[in-house]
Amino acid sequence: MRKVLIGLAIAVVLLVVAIAIVPMFFKDRVKNEALKYANESLKGEMYIGDVDLSLISTFPDLKIVFEETRLTGEDEFENIDLMSIQEIILVVDLLELFDGQFIIREMGVSNGKVNVVVMKNGLANYDIAAVSEDATEEASVEEAQKEDPISIQVDRYYLKDLDIRYSDHKGGMLMEILQLYHEGEGKFSTEEFLLKTSTQIEEMTFEMEGLKYLNKVTLKSDLDLLVNLVESKYVIDTSFVSLNALSLFLDGSVIMPDEQMFLDLNFGTNQTSITQILSLIPAVYMADFQNIDAHGAFKLNGFVKGEYASEDGGEVYPAFEINSSISDGNFGYPDLPARADNLEMDLKINHPGGVLDRMVIDLKNLEAKMAGNAFSASIYVEQPMSKMLSKGSLKLDFDISTVPEFIPVEKSEEYQGKIIADLKFDAALAEMEQGAYDKAEFSGFIDATSISVSGNDLPPGLGIDHMRMEFNQNKVSLEDMRFRTPRTQMSMSGSLSNFIPWYMADKELLADLSFSADTIYATDWMGEESSNSNRTEEAQDTAQSMTEPLEDPEWVPNNINATTRASINRLNYENYDLNNIQSKIRVEGGKVVIETMKADMFEGNSSISGVLEPYSEGKAPYQIDINANYWKLNKVVKTVETLERMAPILNSATGLISTKMALNGSLDRSMEPILDELHFNGRLKSQSIGLDNDKLDELARITKVDKLSSLQLNDIDVSYSFKNGKLITEPTTFRLNGNDAAFNGYTTLDQEINYDIETEMPTSDLGESVASGAEQLSSFLSAYGVEGAIPETIPLGVKITGTVDNPKFVPRLGDISGSASQSTKEAVREKVEKEIEMQKERGKEEARKQAQKIIADARKEKEKLVKEAQRRADQLKKEARKQAGNLRSEADKQAKKLEEEAANPIQQMTAKAAGDVLRKEADKKANDLVKEADKQAEKLVKQAEKQGDKLINDAEKKAEESIESR
Repeated sequence: MRKVLIGLAIAVVLLVVAIAIVPMFFKDRVKNEALKYANESLKGEMYIGDVDLSLISTFPDLKIVFEETRLTGEDEFENIDLMSIQEIILVVDLLELFDGQFIIREMGVSNGKVNVVVMKNGLANYDIAAVSEDATEEASVEEAQKEDPISIQVDRYYLKDLDIRYSDHKGGMLMEILQLYHEGEGKFSTEEFLLKTSTQIEEMTFEMEGLKYLNKVTLKSDLDLLVNLVESKYVIDTSFVSLNALSLFLDGSVIMPDEQMFLDLNFGTNQTSITQILSLIPAVYMADFQNIDAHGAFKLNGFVKGEYASEDGGEVYPAFEINSSISDGNFGYPDLPARADNLEMDLKINHPGGVLDRMVIDLKNLEAKMAGNAFSASIYVEQPMSKMLSKGSLKLDFDISTVPEFIPVEKSEEYQGKIIADLKFDAALAEMEQGAYDKAEFSGFIDATSISVSGNDLPPGLGIDHMRMEFNQNKVSLEDMRFRTPRTQMSMSGSLSNFIPWYMADKELLADLSFSADTIYATDWMGEESSNSNRTEEAQDTAQSMTEPLEDPEWVPNNINATTRASINRLNYENYDLNNIQSKIRVEGGKVVIETMKADMFEGNSSISGVLEPYSEGKAPYQIDINANYWKLNKVVKTVETLERMAPILNSATGLISTKMALNGSLDRSMEPILDELHFNGRLKSQSIGLDNDKLDELARITKVDKLSSLQLNDIDVSYSFKNGKLITEPTTFRLNGNDAAFNGYTTLDQEINYDIETEMPTSDLGESVASGAEQLSSFLSAYGVEGAIPETIPLGVKITGTVDNPKFVPRLGDISGSASQSTKEAVREKVEKEIEMQKERGKEEARKQAQKIIADARKEKEKLVKEAQRRADQLKKEARKQAGNLRSEADKQAKKLEEEAANPIQQMTAKAAGDVLRKEADKKANDLVKEADKQAEKLVKQAEKQGDKLINDAEKKAEESIESR
């Protein structure tokens, strides 16, 4: 007996050891077989980091753990992951595995991301089933199914901590699910079984056409399904789903034979508290929701009953109905002084079955009062898929400063301003698409005054001083729109046409706008990337491997046709300062056209025109023409960092330059220039440029000519171009330290340089080098027909190579040959021919400088006049508003006094009526006072501008006469 027990113990130990060790010998085989099967069955490529096998916890079944599993798409979805899962667990029948059958008893997925994408052309990355050549015949498909060695007969499955993103660009839908936990239990191996499921989602967001229907909603559900696999019937026992605090019941059945689907479902809520629906409002739900004091009745119920099928004539939908209402609703927070009350809603969505166009949406009423702010809306829609018959209204009278009175906010947050809106519409979209705008009624206004919101996440100073939008049929007028950033005051006016078809059917919007600003700091408009990361951002980005396919970005919508005229006193961007900007920019078909843009910069002036084409096939081509006059060179070099890097010798350059340049290239999807496609060419002129740089000391040392340590360039007229990564200076002539010179060469983006300079140097500057080069000089002079003694000047050539930071100078004294020599000969001839013309040009240039000063002085005088007029105008408006405020205050004071002195109800009614008349009359007088003051203020400024314009016109006329006289 003792020997038997010892034998059994040894056998058990060996069995345990075998259970622990044997799986290790098969893990690579399992991994390879799994990859082979997946890559043969799926489109795309499967990656598996590691595989772990175990029998210990699941014996006699085998536990397989796939770690770091990733499925990547192909073609349009190349390098785009459909899923990236940290751990996939399968429990399989070990005995069946030896017979070649892979029967799954349990499966689980943990810690992963799923990224589903539908492109605008309808292609989806979840369509991953590989199609075999024989799959066209049904018999082949059935045969393949019979041979499939994998069978799912799970008793339990689960999903833990999954993030799912569904992005449908074709349908305009986006759904994001964060931290999904789901598990189910059922005997899948039987024909009929009860499937018990439990689901929890930490955050769920659903967006369609830019409108968020659910925003970071928490979902919980316990759903029981009676599953009949033979009849494809699923019966839902009464189950519950909660969205935040909204709890919904669901029961009924779904039958799916073949391609059809028969539904018989009922849903609704058994609770009546309005806190359920309030919980779906983010601002309310997140702000101490547990302490909210809410009253009123809420109802929600509905059904879906009938067949859903896809037929030749289109899709047929079952009948469905949704009824929802709120009555006598109000809510408030215990620590806040005001409440939201008079909450009323009556919504019914009905579809009798058949085509979806038979659906009717009727929001009869939606209204509320919040701290005295009134809101009401209604909308009725029928035939939504064809004629889109709709009518409705919106009224709003909202003092934003009252928000903290009924909604908890952070202490640092401040709200100011008022919005009033009154809109009505009654239209058939189908008729408007055919141009029958007169049959549509759309009228009303939106008026916003003194709007500002500040807090921890917002810089101070953002706001709208005033904005009014008038809606009339198919046109929207922007009247007196004034807004501001922390350092900028701006205004805009204009109109939008074809507004309704654009908003409702993505048709073309026509816009004509005027924009003005004092000083714009571009950095105020450029957001900073937050260093904080959270799971929401993580799910949106889904890491680089989970990103969506890079569809072409639409920087400018194709359906906007707009013309904008802008006047900006100053625009600052980092080192750049532009002044007196006047521009006209047109947007059409996704293209941006700069028709004209004039600005003062680098103490000179410039004009720009160009076009940016829509982004397509990986790039957005652009073409720009620049005309710059009298730019101060040292300011250009200090501002344009690229120029400073490519030509550091210009760091101490002095002089004025003028240039005309034609530039073309492309931007990538990040709006950065594609250097390989950057090309430009132009012509630069300057009367005088001075160079004094320590790098010239080396030139002076090598040539033994001290005067070359600083250079004076005159009469510069050079053509240049940039292509294939080279900035090329075409052969040109100029005056160098008072002598004729020729120059050409290039600089690369790698900062390599290659230039040739030829000039003539006074013999007296050359010292001992004259004697050693006398014979060569004599030969050189003979070539020019000069006989006799050594001339006063001698040719000098310099080859410049190396890099911009470390140039190498190689001089050639008295022996200039080849193309360099020819350039110098041509330079001499050209100088003689041009000398007379240049003398004339110098005279005109002097006249231009004087003319420029005359005009500049006139502009400064105009600026002073307008500035003083604006100061007086602002003072006038300020005083008028102060008096208007006093009028209203006094009227209100008198009205309240009448009401307080009233002794009985009749007197009280009379006093109230009289008080209202007093207030109304005072308000009218106050408005008239402000309007008259604004009118006088505007007149003051216009008179100053007119006077200033006359000064400038007279100056320009005088300047023109001065130039002509030369």
